[in-house]
Amino acid sequence: KQYGLVHIDVAQLLRKQQQEKGKVLETVPLEWLGDEEICGIVGQRLRHIDCIRKGWVLDGFPNTPAQAEFLRQAHYWPTRLIHVQAPIEMVLSRTADRKVDPVTGAAYYHTPSNPTVAERVITADYDTVEKVKERYKLYSENVEYVLRCFPVVASTIPVDDEVTEIVQTIIAKVNKPLPTELAQSPEE
Repeated sequence: KQYGLVHIDVAQLLRKQQQEKGKVLETVPLEWLGDEEICGIVGQRLRHIDCIRKGWVLDGFPNTPAQAEFLRQAHYWPTRLIHVQAPIEMVLSRTADRKVDPVTGAAYYHTPSNPTVAERVITADYDTVEKVKERYKLYSENVEYVLRCFPVVASTIPVDDEVTEIVQTIIAKVNKPLPTELAQSPEE
């Protein structure tokens, strides 16, 4: 928010599209959906005037080689690509407590304050230990290619600190000028 950019959460975009089409909200992870569908939704959102004027932050995208190629071929060039790398143990720990609201698709890591929602939240099928390990492996295989698609702007932040330190590291990465930006600076 401090940069005035449009935050685009791909999972929320998908839920919104499903609601608009009158579909039942699917509680499946994005990586189980087709790249063509996801790229179409993201591309449509990036063409909105607010994204064109303000710039954007994609949350959870690109995750696959096809999604990275889509950005390149559509000329949606990110100025920063930050990969927050969490070890499998941390991912398993976080997903062990996660519950999903089957009505809204929202994820909860603590008991929801609304008693109606608290009664209906469930553990998703894709949050079993085996499924999480399978998804993590797939993600790990794909992320290397995605990072190689945007080598000048890509960086990895290992998640081994407190959340505030991770956020500070991300802000520092965003604020640090890239060599290509320095070369364009009129001050030199």
